[in-house]
Amino acid sequence: MIFPMRKSIGLYDSNEAELKIGDYVKCHTSNTDVHGQWVIKRIMACGCVLYLAYVISEKGFILPLDYTRGYLTDQYESKGLLMRDDENGVLIPYDHMVVIKERYVKTLVKKFKYPYFKDPFNLGISNEEMGGD
Repeated sequence: MIFPMRKSIGLYDSNEAELKIGDYVKCHTSNTDVHGQWVIKRIMACGCVLYLAYVISEKGFILPLDYTRGYLTDQYESKGLLMRDDENGVLIPYDHMVVIKERYVKTLVKKFKYPYFKDPFNLGISNEEMGGD
């Protein structure tokens, strides 16, 4: 199964907002010395595997876009994923993770001047806005 962009995936963020492929989520990070207090990741799919791809952190572009990936399901209790049915309500992540607006991500990309390549994730940002030629 291949998931199209903006397809609901049946999981929710900490505020019980439904998650979709392509959503940006803001998560706490334990690596505060490197990233600061939070990291923004994008929900992506490779075949039928859902993953979170690194976008930016509180301290800027520490790594290239999509440099690190982690299974989206790692954010949830595995027993809850396996035993879930619609009668049990929504399944939320065990650590704080909330959907954020794409315009907020665009603002951060412009602020920190993405140094690795042009227009990450096709956000519609010009080379000048990205700090490029």
